[in-house]
Amino acid sequence: MAITVHTFSGCKANAFLLSLEAFKGSHTGGVRFAEEYEKTVLANSLVGKVDFCQTDNASHMCTAFNVIASFHDEETSLAIKCITACILYVYIMMAQYLNFD
Repeated sequence: MAITVHTFSGCKANAFLLSLEAFKGSHTGGVRFAEEYEKTVLANSLVGKVDFCQTDNASHMCTAFNVIASFHDEETSLAIKCITACILYVYIMMAQYLNFD
């Protein structure tokens, strides 16, 4: 599982690889993904700083973010599974940053 972070600073896009972990054995159910995500967030001091996560539509990833939400007693998941939703989110964030409201 690869975990990357993408930021915009001064109208410049930045990308960083935070974690690259190979899972041995079964990885169904999403719990191992949720644990790796949590470990990476803690290790990189990102608690409370993640706005959203983009995943594929695999059922184990949906389960993983439901598990993560349960860790934090949240009602909604951070996961955005659709690339169109991700692109729209980036557009909205850039428009707000550049004051194009």
